Amino acid sequence: MYQIVEFNDFRDYMKFNIEFIENNPFLYFNLEKTFIRVLRNEVQLIRFFNVVGENHFVSILLVKDECLIYASEVNDEITSLVAQGLEFHKFIRYTFFGTKNILDSLFLKFNVEFSEQKHRIYYVCNKVWEPFQFASGEAQMANEEDLHELVELGNIFVNEFYGEEKPADNVFDIMLSGVQKRNLFCWVVNNKLVGIAQVNYEEFDFPVIGHVISHPDFRNLGIASSLVYNITKGLIENGHQKCLLMTNAYNPASNKAFQKVGYKVTGEYVVRYKEE
Repeated sequence: MYQIVEFNDFRDYMKFNIEFIENNPFLYFNLEKTFIRVLRNEVQLIRFFNVVGENHFVSILLVKDECLIYASEVNDEITSLVAQGLEFHKFIRYTFFGTKNILDSLFLKFNVEFSEQKHRIYYVCNKVWEPFQFASGEAQMANEEDLHELVELGNIFVNEFYGEEKPADNVFDIMLSGVQKRNLFCWVVNNKLVGIAQVNYEEFDFPVIGHVISHPDFRNLGIASSLVYNITKGLIENGHQKCLLMTNAYNPASNKAFQKVGYKVTGEYVVRYKEE
């Protein structure tokens, strides 16, 4: 049996969703971040509720200009209750954020037109595939002598991953910080820096690998997968139970590269603008 769970107090809704978020904090990061925005009065709160039942759990948070919907599993009854609780048919020209499974089901059920602004795939790895065929070259710790090349690759990453969504004016600071914190790695072929990847330990209790990019002149050679493999294997062998990363779903080459290492999909996130 499925039901809508209502709350009189936003903090009660937050407490009810803590375990859900902790099950996949990387995937549900934007939901938790919006909780904080609401508490700080940075965004206008409109509606919040859950739809639950059996092994299904959906969190719905409606704020001004944004509707966030995150689901563990979906079926038609769950989708109907989400639509009922939101009065989904009344939404015109509105942006929806959340897991692809529930937004696919909701938009398909009502046959609405939308434009997709973002589609990310989240991966987890707790064991790399063996054996692994490395590309030519080797992994090295990035250093300040390579800062020009690091910034060049960082700009390529930002332009390809974010497009116009995020300016590249802080890439120098990101690369310099990575060198100083010793969490930025590169792949070198014949003394030429041709790929980078960075490990972030700050946001979560597990390492997240980001800024993975190979130079356009050195693609389809296994450089990105070799670098990620080397980093992931090292992190796991040094005591981390798992590593995570996120990819742009519109880039099949990068997704294939990470799956080759041993990464498995743990969820998909989309941003969609409801046209009608």
